[in-house]
Amino acid sequence: METKVNLDNQSFFGKGVEFWLGMIVKFDKQKSQTAGMGWGWRYKVRIIGDYSNLDSIEDQEVHTAVALIPTTGGTGGAGKKATIKLTQGDIVFGAFLSPNNNFPVILGALGRTKESSDKAKKAKESNDNSKLAPLSGFTDEQQAGLTQDQEHTGQDQIVTPRIREATEKGNGKSKAVPTEKLSDVNGGNDPNENAVDAAYQPKLTDAKRGKDLWDMEVGESALDSNQRDEIIADMNREANINNTREVLDFKAPADDKEVLQAQRTFARKYDEKVKQQYSNVGSDADFDDAMNASQEELDEALELF
Repeated sequence: METKVNLDNQSFFGKGVEFWLGMIVKFDKQKSQTAGMGWGWRYKVRIIGDYSNLDSIEDQEVHTAVALIPTTGGTGGAGKKATIKLTQGDIVFGAFLSPNNNFPVILGALGRTKESSDKAKKAKESNDNSKLAPLSGFTDEQQAGLTQDQEHTGQDQIVTPRIREATEKGNGKSKAVPTEKLSDVNGGNDPNENAVDAAYQPKLTDAKRGKDLWDMEVGESALDSNQRDEIIADMNREANINNTREVLDFKAPADDKEVLQAQRTFARKYDEKVKQQYSNVGSDADFDDAMNASQEELDEALELF
């Protein structure tokens, strides 16, 4: 081949570098390598000029070329790597890095055009088995996906899938829109309907109960001041804060969500504390009465035991 570039210094390349163009042969002719059983990124390439449509050399006997990796691709060191995106039928450009046409490397590839993609389809349809016939990149393992059988690159990009003309496009023929049911929705916060966020009202009820329990005077509450302090200490620890008391007193800069959460948590812990206290002197059946008992009534019940 008359593609020599003379170098001033004699080196590893000998008298010059010889460049070449070639086509990656079918993957089933190099299956051990492409299936991950070989090493590196290597491809069998039928180099134009060294091989032709008329030779007797089989695909598995042609040059094996190593794909050089760009600096943005990563070598695998420190886990940095990228997949080489070459496939069968690609026209690649390369060079021999050692004398006598040895150590071929792939430096780049020529992008497929719509014309080359169409020629590959026609070659498959006509069962063209010539050695340099245009070849689709799809294999049994790599089937066409959402982009279907489009195989080209360039300024005219691949067309993404579109709705076919025969497909119904929401014209109401297959399913009717339940407009009469939609008119019954009242915003989603009505506790009397089965709607979105229907559990919001029970949360408010729990929060209101927590506020009422917090606002009780010590004599009215079933818990004494020390027990209430214990609940506040638990809440501070669980929320990793130190101002739960101020939140419940509306003295801390807290939003509505934080206040409601604190009130609901206080109500729950209040019930747990009273149940723990009352379980020592009564049955579980009497627990509901204890929830509303005053401190004086609770003390009287405890004195009976």
